[in-house]
Amino acid sequence: MDWRKGIRGSACCCVISREIERELLPFAKSEQVGVISYSPLGRGLLTGKYTFGDAAPEGTRGAAKEQRLLELLAQEGHFHIVEGLRPIAKRRGWTLPQLALAWVLSNPVITSAIVGASDASHIRETLRYVDERLSAQEEREIDSLTQQAQENALARY
Repeated sequence: MDWRKGIRGSACCCVISREIERELLPFAKSEQVGVISYSPLGRGLLTGKYTFGDAAPEGTRGAAKEQRLLELLAQEGHFHIVEGLRPIAKRRGWTLPQLALAWVLSNPVITSAIVGASDASHIRETLRYVDERLSAQEEREIDSLTQQAQENALARY
């Protein structure tokens, strides 16, 4: 892909928030522009430190009642995705944040990702495998996880 046109936009993209795959990423690809993704760790949900229905751990964004994170934490299906990601990360010897970032950066239209953290060690650990990409099989596994979670959520309504 010819990226000479430069980067023209940013959008939230993570395993649990894949809306940009419908229109923005195909459009960016067709126009040969890159996208910077923010919140590749799902506002912290993809760190694995939260449990559905439990109080957020002390000192976290959840404990600070960050509204957008609370909205994510209220959706049980997101936790099914997190649990499904654990064995994929484990096979690679990665943490959940490393897998989540690799998933975002495996999309060739996403040129970079903005990772937020409350501690510099979190950034160092997450970026350890930043040049790694997921295999086609791993991408299919993650697609299946997210599709199943979405179908389960729709079935409840």
